[in-house]
Amino acid sequence: MEHYMNALRSYADFSGRNRRKAYWMFVLFNTILSIICNVIDGALGTMFIGSIYSLATLTGWGATYLALKEAGLEGSIVLADASIKYLKPLNTDPRGCVDLQACKGKLSDLEADGKTSYVVPVTIYDGDNVVAEFEGVFAVKK
Repeated sequence: MEHYMNALRSYADFSGRNRRKAYWMFVLFNTILSIICNVIDGALGTMFIGSIYSLATLTGWGATYLALKEAGLEGSIVLADASIKYLKPLNTDPRGCVDLQACKGKLSDLEADGKTSYVVPVTIYDGDNVVAEFEGVFAVKK
């Protein structure tokens, strides 16, 4: 546990190095925590909040990638900022949807400036019910 907490405290400190043991203890703890969360989710028939956020992020990233391809552009895409509202519990398999007309941003700025941002709203559904609303700001760099 000490290695895990040390990694969380110093994850952005690039002035030194950690030992191999510290890295593998961090990976082990993360793996065990993930397994425990998945077992609990499976037993309760729910989906962990982090999984919903991941689904929304990947859906938004995919919509950004699609918009770039349709515009004939290429670039590296990263999530720069995001917000999510959890509205209801999830009972079945989730589905992430994006209305491409609701996305905001000038992809043409990528060609002129070498970078741009693209705002993508994602709705997460449980059947026909909206369970979460996500808005991601994706930074794109040439």
